[in-house]
Parts: sequence; structure tokens; C-alpha cells
Amino acid sequence: MHTSMAVFAEKAIQRGDGKLDVIGVHNCRFVSDLSAKLDLTLALRFELDPLDYGAPQIIAVHIVDDDEKELASPTYADSGYQAG
Repeated sequence: MHTSMAVFAEKAIQRGDGKLDVIGVHNCRFVSDLSAKLDLTLALRFELDPLDYGAPQIIAVHIVDDDEKELASPTYADSGYQAG
């Protein structure tokens, strides 16, 4: 499994036909203090190899600074999407 897309956006919506609409992609987002309110969506798309199907996958996101000190680990929401 590998990531084929990862962007911060204003909104991401999965359509009924399985396509993902991503709206308002941010090229850069800077805040001087981490306590600032950021209302962003992290849109990810993964490509699976045949051996990945049916196997549980753990996905973690960590926001780090230039020294690789962890600043935040965002919460996740289960989309309820079931591969078909």
C-alpha cells in the first residue's frame, strides 16, 4: 500500500460513484502558535497491492516541526467506506 495523494483542503466529499471531490487545496498553511484554530480536511488516497486487500491497515498522521518534534497527532473519523 502506498499514498498516491495527500493534501490539506477546505473540504473533501466522497460521491456516490466512488470519486473524491476535493475543494480548496492549500499550498501552504502557517500559524505562529499551534493553539490556533485550523479547520482543515486531510484528504488521502491510497493504492493497494493485491496482497493488501482484506488485511487490516493502520494509518497514522503526525504533525512535526523542522526538528521532527511532534506537535500534534490529529484525530480521525471513520468514513464508513467499505471497499466493494
